[in-house]
Amino acid sequence: MSYEPVSQRRVRIWILVALIIIGATRVYYVREMLAALIIFSALFALVAAIILILFLIWFLLDRASQLALGWIEARAKSFSRAALRLLPARSRV
Repeated sequence: MSYEPVSQRRVRIWILVALIIIGATRVYYVREMLAALIIFSALFALVAAIILILFLIWFLLDRASQLALGWIEARAKSFSRAALRLLPARSRV
C-alpha cells in the first residue's frame, strides 16, 4: 500500500471544516438552550401570575367576608337588644 502525503493545505481545510461544524453545533445548542430558557421563563411567569391572582382573589374574599360578618354581628346584637326590650319583664329571667 502506498500512502500519498497529505498536503498542509488539505489538513488546514479539514480542520477549518471541523471547527465550523463544531462551532455551528455549539451555536445551535446555545440558541436552543436560550429558546428553552425563554419559554420556561414565560411559563413560570404565567403560572406565578395565575397563583398571585388566585391569592389576591382569596385575600379579597376573606376581607369581604370579615367585613360582612362584622356588619352582621353588629346588626344581630342590636336586633337581639330590641327583641329583649319587647319581651315582658317576667320572661327575661
